[in-house]
Amino acid sequence: MVLDGAKERDTDPLLSSTETAPPTAESIVDAVAAATGSPPSELPPLYDAVDTGALDRFFDSTAHSTVTFRYLDFRVTAAGDGTVEVYPLDG
Repeated sequence: MVLDGAKERDTDPLLSSTETAPPTAESIVDAVAAATGSPPSELPPLYDAVDTGALDRFFDSTAHSTVTFRYLDFRVTAAGDGTVEVYPLDG
């Protein structure tokens, strides 16, 4: 599933992590923070980019899927196994 104009590409992620299965809002923000070198507390809330409740429900109902969305200047792909990949958006 791709949300909010986040185009999928065949590039290596800036960061790939697997911390929790399924991924949580906190693990997604932590991954983007690591990619930017900023503390998570300095990033805008994830709910400004994606409905975090819907994201939780999505992974509760289908753990073997992925969702891709735009957050800040990144394309974030989160998978039901807990993998979070962060890619730069092309200008």
